[in-house]
Order: sequence, then structure tokens, then C-alpha cells
Amino acid sequence: MSKKESNKDMTSCVYCGKKIPANPSPFSVHVVTRSHPVCSLECRQGVEEFVRKDKKNKKFMYYFLVLAALLILVGSLIFLKSMKLLGPGIAAAGCGMFFFPYPVNYFDNFYGCCIKKTTVISRVIGAVLMALGVFFFITAFI
Repeated sequence: MSKKESNKDMTSCVYCGKKIPANPSPFSVHVVTRSHPVCSLECRQGVEEFVRKDKKNKKFMYYFLVLAALLILVGSLIFLKSMKLLGPGIAAAGCGMFFFPYPVNYFDNFYGCCIKKTTVISRVIGAVLMALGVFFFITAFI
């Protein structure tokens, strides 16, 4: 059996990314209208917790992103030369991504980049944005 053929028979756990057989596994999680494969009971519980937190907290991420956009827009209109609100705006976007790492994503995309990796990537981007926001805020007053 060639490598290409064997890859057809494999899929990825949507939570941890581990390769698992494409056949229906005893561990799967039902999200909205479809069932998604997971490799273990722990991953199933992780997906269920992620979906629960996503439904409950995603709106807060949106609030932070809207706040960030408003701060940057208002700051660019009021403080044309110094951009004093640019730093807080970028930091607000970073806070939203760091504390509420629920990216705007279709659930099927987690086959390519699993939930664990997506959460880490979102938090890293959020931390970088927060650091940039603090940097820009400090340099605006120098």
C-alpha cells in the first residue's frame, strides 16, 4: 500500500491533531450537525469544553476587537500626529485574542490545525499584540 493510499485511511483528531483511522472510532464528538473524530475520551471532553466556552465567551472576543477598532479609529481621527490611542487599541485586540482564544473558524478547519494548536497560536498572537500595544503606548508619550 502506498503512502498516499494509507493517508486516505487516516484522519486527524480535531482536538490534539494526532492521526487516527478514518473509520468511525469509538470516540467522536457531535458538534452542531456533524460528528468529528477524536482519539480519546480526554480529547472528546476537551472538544466539548472548547465548544461550551466558545458559545459562552466568543462574544467577549468580538467586544474586544470592536473596542480595538474604535480606539484605533478615534485615536487616528483625534490624535493625528501622535497616535496616542493606537497602543491601547492594539493591546485591546491582543487581550481579546489572548483571554478568549476562540478564532473565527469553521469547525472543519480543525482537521488541518487542531484546537490545541489554534488556541496556542491565538494566545501567542494576542501576547504579541499586547506587547506591541504597550510599546506603542509608551513611545507615543516619549
